[in-house]
Amino acid sequence: MKLPYRAGDSFALPLGDGTHVPAHIVACDHHTVDIVVERPDGEPLPVLRASDRALVLQRWRRIARGTAGSAHAPPGTYWTGPAKVERTVATLLGRVNAQIAPLRIHEGRFSAEYPCVRGTGELAAVGGLPLRSLIVAGPVGLLDVARAFPELRHLRIAVRGMEVDARMLRSFSMLQTLNVSGVTVTHVEALAALEKLAMLRLARIDGRIDLRDLADLPASALSFEAIRELRGVDALLHRRKLEQLELLDMWQLELGDVMPLCELPHLLRAQIDVGGRRKNVELYRRAAWAYPWPRELCAAQ
Repeated sequence: MKLPYRAGDSFALPLGDGTHVPAHIVACDHHTVDIVVERPDGEPLPVLRASDRALVLQRWRRIARGTAGSAHAPPGTYWTGPAKVERTVATLLGRVNAQIAPLRIHEGRFSAEYPCVRGTGELAAVGGLPLRSLIVAGPVGLLDVARAFPELRHLRIAVRGMEVDARMLRSFSMLQTLNVSGVTVTHVEALAALEKLAMLRLARIDGRIDLRDLADLPASALSFEAIRELRGVDALLHRRKLEQLELLDMWQLELGDVMPLCELPHLLRAQIDVGGRRKNVELYRRAAWAYPWPRELCAAQ
């Protein structure tokens, strides 16, 4: 297959904030490219070696032909993924906070940092301790949890089959991070009362979740995974303070449902998986923000 690039080409490198910077291919070999980006003052950044996937998939779009340069990455340099290259360049140029923390919080690990309560007996045993983080993994009243830990900042609820009335969560006035999985959530609009909430994750939720009900939620980081009855995705377009977004395992969504999200002006980090290589690649090509590789493309490499 003829590759759509060659040494000497220049292309537009996305910086994750909706802007691009010219980059130049100084060398290429075996599906890797050595690229160089110049600072605004004319000084070049260090030569970076990357996989050519973003060029092949036309996320990095060619803007000019040229001649190969003499610069190369240092001997023994291993190639890195295009998403990391984008974040590295954006950081070196001072354009984007590429060190922004990922959304996931202790997904499968109960640790000393995140004590786990599985019943009222365990709640009584730890009640009164100055805990800031907690996992609820059993039939415990949320109002009882709120009274026992008034300073709680991070809460994960993972009780298969449990029904969570979001109105009960309004008692957690200091909550900053909420991670809810494997349950049914009712009255989701009540989460807007959590004025300090910065991150919300809902995963494998039974029943309907309408994102229009979360219009007043203050969180700047949102993660939704495997919610078959997710509605109102277009409401995300009106969240001017949204910085991080995950829509994972959302096979029921079509490209038309999520394509407008590619242009969100304040989105610094996002991962959208609507199922199927064709749809995910099309999103990858058009996204203005720094984009982690879709899982199926990682496997292909």
